[in-house]
Amino acid sequence: MKEIGGYFELEKLINKPYHENAIKLNSGRSALAYLIKVRKIKQIYLPLFLCNTVKEYISKFDIEIKFYNVDDNFKIITNDIVLDNSSYLYVVNYYGQLPLEYIKELKGSYEKIIVDNTHDFFSKPILGIDTIYSCRKFFGVPDGAYLYTNKISDEVFDCNKVINKLKHIVGRSEVDASSYYSDYIENDSSFEISPILHMSQYTKIILGAIDYELVKKDRNSNYLFLHQYLSECNELNVTHYNAPYCYPLMIENAKKIREQLIKNKIYIPVLWGDALEALNDKAIEIKFVKNILPIPCDQRYNIVDMEKIINIIMGEL
Repeated sequence: MKEIGGYFELEKLINKPYHENAIKLNSGRSALAYLIKVRKIKQIYLPLFLCNTVKEYISKFDIEIKFYNVDDNFKIITNDIVLDNSSYLYVVNYYGQLPLEYIKELKGSYEKIIVDNTHDFFSKPILGIDTIYSCRKFFGVPDGAYLYTNKISDEVFDCNKVINKLKHIVGRSEVDASSYYSDYIENDSSFEISPILHMSQYTKIILGAIDYELVKKDRNSNYLFLHQYLSECNELNVTHYNAPYCYPLMIENAKKIREQLIKNKIYIPVLWGDALEALNDKAIEIKFVKNILPIPCDQRYNIVDMEKIINIIMGEL
């Protein structure tokens, strides 16, 4: 029975999500699990340059996992990839640096591909390609992923509940990030054991109310400013950007620079660090893990913040 009267809940706000026509799920892992089920995938090719939690999550299914390497432009080394009727190729669009034309080429060559656009929220999907997006990488929400696929499940999924998973988001807004980091980790870890769920109502409301054009403008402005000053020392050839997740700076003394940035409360993660154990000594991915600094350039910050970051980096060169 519908409740009427009493105290107010979260306001509905406007409802104009960026990926309005996608399937709305609670996490990227759930989106992948959804595809494994509806596509009846029995074999999947994953990049070695990927966090272990994704590999462990997939291992819960009756599915064979094979691995491939990427080159210095994040493109797939395809020598040993052979797909059969129940095989899929999982393509990670690292830092949003894979050109649209390249993904189309992969589709033409392999047909059955899944694109992970976790780092490229604002790129629209290519028609006919299963594509996954993450919301938590781009916005202050406790859950959320978008999935584009033309294969719809008959299964009924529950809606995620986040009533006890907002502490780190509210805490950072009202206090600081470090005080609530453990709560953030706890929420992040919960997706490792979560079943497939629909996106929470809370996250749907927040994502419907964001000014996406302003977000894109701010991210692109910050990214280009960083690139203007850091491109000469960046070992990566970063040519593609569309309001990206971060500015990926690959530099030799990354560890020292990361430590200095963290001392100044500029938090730079090590992405896919647990992939090191699966890589051989000569793999380019080892250099990616150790030497890429994902520099924040999102909508929370402005050019003054970017100048601060640049000054610290330049001071360590």
